[in-house]
Amino acid sequence: MIQEKSPSVHEKQVLHRKVTTNTVHDLRSIVGKEESTKMKVTKLTEEVNRLKKIAGLLREDIDLTDTPEFSRELDLKKVSNIEFDGIDPSDYPDFVDAHIISADYNGRPMTDDEIEELNQDSDFVYDALMDYLY
Repeated sequence: MIQEKSPSVHEKQVLHRKVTTNTVHDLRSIVGKEESTKMKVTKLTEEVNRLKKIAGLLREDIDLTDTPEFSRELDLKKVSNIEFDGIDPSDYPDFVDAHIISADYNGRPMTDDEIEELNQDSDFVYDALMDYLY
């Protein structure tokens, strides 16, 4: 018996982007057609229900609102797998040049913009660096 491998978080995010792009196109074509309003509402309702089913499958492992397209203020508790650069032992205990170069957010790699935002919080960077070093 062969078991199917469940999709990775990255594969689910890629699928989400494809579904979103195709859905926007499909919704625009439905709204643009010269049909009765009742027919458009019926088709839109069917499309929404289809998306709810897909979203239910995708949300088993990830929260899609945490993808860059839906970025909000970062919940620092969801940041993990932090990598640093600029650690100079002669700068102990301040480590003012140390900065985050990569991290994961809720199980997915963070974007450059999110890393930049994270590095703006010097208290978080310092605390994470202390955890990383000690």
